[in-house]
Amino acid sequence: MKQLGSKSVYSVFRLLSLFAIDKDEIGIREASHKMDMLPGSLHRLFLSMEAVGFLEKTPNRKYRLGERLFELGALFPLHSPLRKVVRPHAEDLAQRFLLNARLAIPSHLHPQYVITIDRIEKLDPPLVQRIALNVPVYCSGIGKAILAFSDPERQKLILQNIQFARHTKNTITIMEKLKAEIAQIREKGYALDRAENFENLYFVAAPLFQNQNLVGALSLSESPERMKKRNIPDLARVLMGRASFISRQL
Repeated sequence: MKQLGSKSVYSVFRLLSLFAIDKDEIGIREASHKMDMLPGSLHRLFLSMEAVGFLEKTPNRKYRLGERLFELGALFPLHSPLRKVVRPHAEDLAQRFLLNARLAIPSHLHPQYVITIDRIEKLDPPLVQRIALNVPVYCSGIGKAILAFSDPERQKLILQNIQFARHTKNTITIMEKLKAEIAQIREKGYALDRAENFENLYFVAAPLFQNQNLVGALSLSESPERMKKRNIPDLARVLMGRASFISRQL
């Protein structure tokens, strides 16, 4: 990534980027090797970030993400203009059908993912699922809806960045199959996630537009067993109708 602006800010960004779902803590020596920076310089950076709450020291003298980052990150979806418009409609649909609702937007930093910015839980009993802000585009309803209706240049970029991994037995892991499904989604106007990301959830999703430009997707979900008892095309038509109404409001 090309460095722009302050060197110190860029160093903070590089350090925070070392953390991931499967990397919850890191030490100064490891960070020094990965960032190609002197341990002394990194030590001062770690101390400064710890002082402002961006990092926390662990008992084994490594560091993990701090509470202040969680607080700031939580403000991102709350301040989203799209969330403010969509939220009442998502609540209405979730209550009407007693389904979970989810709103997601494209990720500009990581094109192979979409970002969940709102979620409403209405299923009883609730279905257990992983906490996931970044959702893979290729195995989620909201992701495939966003992928299918992205402009050609953006879609090409997303496809180039996908790294397939099997989450369930239904996960699509072949590019040609994904491209074929994208074509079907564009024809039908909605996307399905047939328990491809979570074994216990089946999603129906529709895209959202602002001035004909894709801005996100809205989905409804339920367990595969209960969803198959519903009329999925009818549910999809209701969801698409509401998504179209929301898009005219944006």
